[in-house]
Formats: sequence, C-alpha cells, structure tokens
Amino acid sequence: MLLSAAGGGVEVDINPTLVLAQLGLLLFAFLVLKPFLFEPLMALYDERELRGKGAKLAAARMDDQAADLLRSYEDELAHVRNVAAEERDRARVEVQALENKILQDARAETAQVLTTGRQKISEEAALVEKALPPQIEEMARQMATRILDREVRS
Repeated sequence: MLLSAAGGGVEVDINPTLVLAQLGLLLFAFLVLKPFLFEPLMALYDERELRGKGAKLAAARMDDQAADLLRSYEDELAHVRNVAAEERDRARVEVQALENKILQDARAETAQVLTTGRQKISEEAALVEKALPPQIEEMARQMATRILDREVRS
C-alpha cells in the first residue's frame, strides 16, 4: 500500500511479513523476559511499596507512642509539681509555726529578763535610798565646796 502526504512526497510501504516477524519477536522477547525480568521487577516494586507502607505505619505507631509518652511525661510532671507545691506549702506552715514559737519564747525570755532587771533595779534603788541619807549631807557639802570654790561647813 502506498500512502502519500498532501504536500510532500513521503511514501510509506508496509510489509505484512516484516510486521508479523517484528510482532513475533516482540512476543517472544516478552515471553522470555517476563519470568526473568518483568515479574522480579514487579515483585521488587510491590515489595518496595509494601515496605514503604510498613515504614509509614511503623512511623505512625512511633509517633503515637511518642505522643503517649509525652502526655504521660506531662501528666507525671504536673503531678510532681502539685506534690512539690503541697510539700512547699506544708513546709512553709511548719516554718511559720516554728518561727512563731521562737518569737514567743524570745518574747517570754525578754519579759523575764526585763522583770528580773526591774526587780534588781528596784532593790538597788531601795538600797541606795537607804544608804544615801547619811551621806547626802556630806555630798552636798562637797558639791557646794567645789561650786563655790571655798570650804563650806555645816
């Protein structure tokens, strides 16, 4: 058969024997290559796809596990913070009670010291008041002598 193009002079000659021979060679190559090349190659592609999906599934599981671990960690951290806050508050109350007790003891001891000191001062003042009257006249004379710069007699 001859085909001609509209503007040029291209002729195409189709040989049915040659076409059948080429189809036969192609079919033979396909049949020979199929078990040795195509099937292993397709199995390799399928295996790669399965491994990819398996890896994606494993990665998704690991992400879920990591999220669970993170949630567990955050929950435990919150629990520990709560326990620490309670312990801190309890310790603060204990320290406040101890501080109040120490202050009360110090105030009581200070009051005791003041009372004792006042008693001693009162006792010493009484002793001085008893001891002073006989000496008052002599002391007054000595002071007058010093102030007047001459001897004063009583």
